[in-house]
Amino acid sequence: MGWRFWVTGYLLGQSAIRFKEYERAVRVKGLSQKEYPADIVLWPIVFTEANNDLSAMYTSLDDKAEKIERFLEKSGIEDAEITVSPPTITDKLAQHYGDAAKIKFRYTAQQAITVYSAKVERVREIFNQLADLGKQGIVFTEGDTAIPPSTYSPA
Repeated sequence: MGWRFWVTGYLLGQSAIRFKEYERAVRVKGLSQKEYPADIVLWPIVFTEANNDLSAMYTSLDDKAEKIERFLEKSGIEDAEITVSPPTITDKLAQHYGDAAKIKFRYTAQQAITVYSAKVERVREIFNQLADLGKQGIVFTEGDTAIPPSTYSPA
């Protein structure tokens, strides 16, 4: 009968060892960074417009969006990589706060043109040439276009 306890103990011990082997995992602690070259770039180009005439403002927005698109296409970005978002319009007289007498322009607008491309290096070069569009009267929104394009590398 003693050998039965010994066999049972041996089998239970081997089962426990095999069960623990299934729980093996690697734990990594600490901070580490490794840079990988990106293969996708996402760049929102946001510009603004202000006017007292709503239809004139829409016309101006269309003209500026077309200038930006032509600039991008001339710089090597394909039409399929460019997305034009509809403008966001604010009517300052419709707001319930502020002094209406101090409002210089009734309407303000913000519009975004987004570049989504695999041409990462080319887009970085174009970013540095953005001042050429500023010289044509396009006012970029600080904080959105002022930062370099975001790049992604899927894991």
